Amino acid sequence: MKAIDPYGPLDGLRDRLTHFYFNKYILPLWDDRRYHISYSFRYKALWYRVYKVGTRSIDQHFREHGDGGGYIYASAMPYRPQRYADWFRFAFVRHPVDRLVSAWRNKVLESNYFGFPADQLRHMRQLEGFVGWLEGLDVERCDEHLRAQHVSIDMDHVQFIGRFERFEEDMHQVADRIGLSLGRVHHRNRTGGGEEALDPRLAARIAQVYAVDMKHFYPEASPVP
Repeated sequence: MKAIDPYGPLDGLRDRLTHFYFNKYILPLWDDRRYHISYSFRYKALWYRVYKVGTRSIDQHFREHGDGGGYIYASAMPYRPQRYADWFRFAFVRHPVDRLVSAWRNKVLESNYFGFPADQLRHMRQLEGFVGWLEGLDVERCDEHLRAQHVSIDMDHVQFIGRFERFEEDMHQVADRIGLSLGRVHHRNRTGGGEEALDPRLAARIAQVYAVDMKHFYPEASPVP
């Protein structure tokens, strides 16, 4: 396992100030790209967060080991890849159909995250209705829970892309690479059993919306996860 240099409170303060003043306030003046990124200065690890893909689980591991304040869970903002050239840069992805269905259950069935009016919400709580609405969105620019995964990751600079479907195995690969004492892998939003089978025609429509993600990350997979 990789040896980790000591990381103290002053290191954490320095890195936070640099991050927030430069990445948040200066870079946006000329760079309009935005990524949800978490930074572990202690482990020199940069994680491109893809929502609905184990984000709370990965975040928990880094918070448990973020000694000295060396962990930043940043909002969407630009960054300078060359600043992190010697860091390990990773992301996790999920089968686009499974991810969309998970987002629908969490953000529509269990809440009204998208703020639909009551009459529209009834329609959106049918998956086919929600997919029809999704088909009218630009999934490269929409809410991060529905946004295409390939635009949530800096594909030119990511080094490792794990899969939600083999989360524990791939998370151990990340931990070994950066020297993180992982222990038991947290997997808080693991897909449960017992869900109603998805209509293959509806799955195919979702897969078409996320055709670029399917091509990049699941070229061998069926539209039905």
